[in-house]
Amino acid sequence: MKKEMRNVGFFVGIIILLLVQAAQAGDWPMFGHDTTHSGAADEVVEPPLGVLWKYNTGDSGNSCDVSSPAVSGGVVYVGSCDKFVYALDADTGNLKWKYETGGGVSSSPAVLGGVVYVGSCDKFVYALDADTGNLKWKYKTRDGVLSSPAVSGGVVYVGSTDKFVYALDADTGNLKWKYGPRSISDYPVYSSPAVLGGVVYVGSWDNFVYALDADTGNLKWKYETGGGVHSSPAVSGGVVYVGSSDDFVYALDADTGNLKWEYKTRDGVHSSPAVSGGIVYVGSDDKIVYALDADTGNLKWKYGTGGGVSSSPAVSGGIVYVGSDDKIVYAFAPQSYIYEPAKNILDESKFIISKEKSTFNMIEPESSLNDAEQAFSSGEYSKAKQLALDAKTMALKIINESLPSSSAISDANNMTILERAKGFDVSGAEKILIQAKRAMYNANYTSALQLAAHAKNLSIDIDNDGAPNNDDFAPTINNYYIYSFSVIFLICSLVTLRYRIKRNERLRHEELLLAEERRWKEEEEKKRLDVIKKDILRKIEEATKK
Repeated sequence: MKKEMRNVGFFVGIIILLLVQAAQAGDWPMFGHDTTHSGAADEVVEPPLGVLWKYNTGDSGNSCDVSSPAVSGGVVYVGSCDKFVYALDADTGNLKWKYETGGGVSSSPAVLGGVVYVGSCDKFVYALDADTGNLKWKYKTRDGVLSSPAVSGGVVYVGSTDKFVYALDADTGNLKWKYGPRSISDYPVYSSPAVLGGVVYVGSWDNFVYALDADTGNLKWKYETGGGVHSSPAVSGGVVYVGSSDDFVYALDADTGNLKWEYKTRDGVHSSPAVSGGIVYVGSDDKIVYALDADTGNLKWKYGTGGGVSSSPAVSGGIVYVGSDDKIVYAFAPQSYIYEPAKNILDESKFIISKEKSTFNMIEPESSLNDAEQAFSSGEYSKAKQLALDAKTMALKIINESLPSSSAISDANNMTILERAKGFDVSGAEKILIQAKRAMYNANYTSALQLAAHAKNLSIDIDNDGAPNNDDFAPTINNYYIYSFSVIFLICSLVTLRYRIKRNERLRHEELLLAEERRWKEEEEKKRLDVIKKDILRKIEEATKK
């Protein structure tokens, strides 16, 4: 069955998950984040998100499961139905190594102490060196291993579809013990239990989500969904988040099981939620990764992949990682984290290429820039940034490699302009200069350098004797008239300019004198009016007294 990915039975989860071990802060080293399978991240990643990178795990046209990722020490570990276990750089998605097993890998890796533990459908449990991917040991069970291992106290605990739970020595792979029940429930339990606060939370294919006392197994509560529950619960902030094959994501009160909210997708939800702060990240078979508000269930963000998303998201280093049945591992980061850097480098590359493409051959940088713009427009900001950076690097390399020939062409061009201004015929030099520019545009820098030097020499070899000499600089009779006229014109211009300056100074001086005279007359008139005014006031005063 396609969705039989996590455990062979409820007993598997109970034995594994009672062994609680804290994960390194910031890492997501195993399915469900830690051995409690709480599904709660140590950090907050707020949407909206953009695609930081994608990694394609296969080239076949068929749909292909990708396991839930594990993240440890800046590396993403993930399995695929193409039989490989992959180690990818968490920041760039670049392949560090891959290891081929004998069957599809639906098991989510567990990473501890520099070792990657993972199961395969070829019946083996593998221990791989986390840095190199080299095999340390492998152990064969009697059927496919779809369960995700848990590691504690030097022991690897894992279930197999042969209905046994195995305890293996983490260093050697030797069997310590195995356990198989005498009977199996009528309804399989593919959900991996989450253990928190003395309570075991688990889903069942009988449509129910169960809360059981971790010590006694007594039922605390159960909640019925509309379909089988393959999704493993995530528990955070007193709330249980879980998906169901009835297309819904549920948020249930961890103490009572009462429904807090539900969100309907467009297909079954077999992905297990990951909780980051106030956001629940979960995939659906409708090919979409969802970000839901943890308190209300409102949609905050979503992203459509090319296949069903049964893989469970992992949150580490501010990035959300998830696999899809389109064979691709996706890394999502907040747009503010990747949008602005990508846009800045894209703008820089555009400016350099557009400015220099008339001089230099920028076909390759332009092609990379076009790819960067397409990636940016589709939201693949990390890819766009890298492509734009490649375009910028190629453009600068072309410019730097052409600097000697560019400088020589500039010198030759300046020389031809100077010599033409003197009246000499430099058409031959200009033709050679055009050839030099064409050679530089085609990246033939040696030829461009030689042609530029030839053009410069030719522009000053006016008598065409093959060598620059004093005769090249002797002016012709026509040039004599040109020089004479230029000198006379310059002298006349200077005389006219001096005359105009003197005239302007004289006019300004006369205007100042007239202004001063007007001011003096106004003052005299004012004094005269003041005397008349005083005389009138005196006479009025005398008349009043009489």
